[in-house]
Amino acid sequence: MKVIIKALSDQDKDGAFWVEAGAMPDNRYLADVWELFTRKSDGSLLGAFVSGSDDDYHSGQLVGIGKITRLYGDHGWLETLRVHPDWQRKGIGAAIWRGYFEEMEKMKLKSVGMYTEAENVASKALAEQNGLTVRAYFREYRRPVQPGQAAPEAATKDQPSFTQVEPADGENCLAGRYQSMPPFVVINRTFYPTGPGLGRHLAEMGWLYQGQDVQVLIAGNRFHPQYLLHWPYFEGEPEKALNFAADLANRQGAPAPSSLCQIEYGRTDISDSSAIVRLKQQGFTAGRALLTCW
Repeated sequence: MKVIIKALSDQDKDGAFWVEAGAMPDNRYLADVWELFTRKSDGSLLGAFVSGSDDDYHSGQLVGIGKITRLYGDHGWLETLRVHPDWQRKGIGAAIWRGYFEEMEKMKLKSVGMYTEAENVASKALAEQNGLTVRAYFREYRRPVQPGQAAPEAATKDQPSFTQVEPADGENCLAGRYQSMPPFVVINRTFYPTGPGLGRHLAEMGWLYQGQDVQVLIAGNRFHPQYLLHWPYFEGEPEKALNFAADLANRQGAPAPSSLCQIEYGRTDISDSSAIVRLKQQGFTAGRALLTCW
C-alpha cells in the first residue's frame, strides 16, 4: 500500500469531512474553516490518499488530513492532523508529517509548531519523532461575557479608550516589548512566536490595540469569532483591559453568547500563581492542560 499526499480542493470536501467525523466526532470544525484553510491562508490543507491498496474499493480513498500554514515571516503552524480510525496505526500520520516537511521546503519555513493536549501522549510522541520538542505548557481560562457589557467608561466618540494599531505602526508598537512578552501570542490555540515581524502581522490582522490606560492589548480570532474572543496579552490597567476585551467579545459574538479566553503559561500543576489567582478572581475558569512543540 502506498500513501499519496496532495493538497485538497473542493472536490475532496466530503472525504475530508468523513475523516474528521471518524477521528474527532466531538470536535468537528472543518466545515467552518474550509474556506480559510483552502483559499485564504498561505499554506495547504493536505490529504493522505491510499494508493495501490489490495482492496480496490479503498484505492484512491482519502483517509487522513493535515493543515500547514505560514503564520508570519518564516514561522509555520501544523494543525488539524486527522486520520480516520479505520486507517490509524498504518503509517498515515507519518506520511502526513513527510508531506508537512516537503511543504516547509517549498514555503521556505525555518520553524514550525503545533499543539496538543498534555495528556495526548501519542500526538506528542509523533511530534518528537519528527524533531520537535515541547516549548511551553499552558491552560486556557475562559469567562462568559454578559450581554450588553459596556466599553470602558472613558471611551467617547472623539477619544476612544483603545484604537487599532495601523499595520505600518505595528512593529514599532511591539518591538521594544518582545523581550518582556511571553514566548508566544496565542489566538485560537495557534502559537505566534514572539519576535521581529509579529507586531506588523498582528496589526495587519486587526488584533493589536493601544490606549491611554492600557498601553498595549492583543485580542482577536482566526475563526469562530461568535464563540470566543482570544485575549492573550495586555499591558496596563487590568480592569480597563478586561472591560474593553469583554466589549469586543460581546459585540462580535452577538447574538450568540461569547466568552473571553486568557492564557497562563508554565507547569500544568501550578494552580496558585498570582496571574491565575487574578484570573479566578475575575471569574475565569480553567480548561484542560495543553502544550506546544516546535
